[in-house]
Amino acid sequence: MARIRVGAVAAVLGLALGIGGAVWATIPGAGASRLGQGHYRIDIAPGVFSTIPDLVVMPIGKAYVSGATVSGLGGGAWRLEYFLVGIDSNALQDDLHRHAVQPLRA
Repeated sequence: MARIRVGAVAAVLGLALGIGGAVWATIPGAGASRLGQGHYRIDIAPGVFSTIPDLVVMPIGKAYVSGATVSGLGGGAWRLEYFLVGIDSNALQDDLHRHAVQPLRA
């Protein structure tokens, strides 16, 4: 899912990542990568969001999100990182998941 309104700079970005970090869906203005076992990063280009992005990660398998960070890189660029942990192992693990990113609204 990708919805971008020109002018208002409001966007909803959706990406899907497979096990091992295979990116199954990409959208303009954002890139997703696997940094290590269960550790993922989303980089959002300047101008996609005018406010801090809100990240929702939805694991599809037997995992949960143990933590996430949002960092401003300057010039309107953003970096989001998060970790997936296995329900059975309680250790970092790769798992099929998707996420949605949208501007945080008050």
